[in-house]
Amino acid sequence: MDSGAFHKLRRAVQDNCAPGSEADLASVLDHVEAILRTSRYFDEVEVGPTEDPDQMVVALCRCSDGVLPWEAANGLERLWRKGFGDAPWESHSVVSSETLLDFEGALTTADGAHYVTVHVVAAGEAQLAAAVAD
Repeated sequence: MDSGAFHKLRRAVQDNCAPGSEADLASVLDHVEAILRTSRYFDEVEVGPTEDPDQMVVALCRCSDGVLPWEAANGLERLWRKGFGDAPWESHSVVSSETLLDFEGALTTADGAHYVTVHVVAAGEAQLAAAVAD
């Protein structure tokens, strides 16, 4: 799904549901962290909560050696569907290139009345090497 359509859907859910509880947020955060750390796609994973309702869980990663961001994006999309596909509602958007992965997801909790949003950004090796060289 393109990011514009995703943002419209996310906004509609945010307008009709309440933000998830601290327990909901902690559960999603732990699950996202486990997905990222146990996949072969990422290393140097940092995951944490924010106050921003558009990205309640944020993860910053580096793609593993030999993994391009677009490859990691394909893998992350499969892992997201497997990990959160049983939510009452979920949607996600992924944009990737040779140097960067930008994944946004949203889901409702088991009661269908609360939501949690996720944002994952991962840089590829080339992007990190260029940033270090500057």
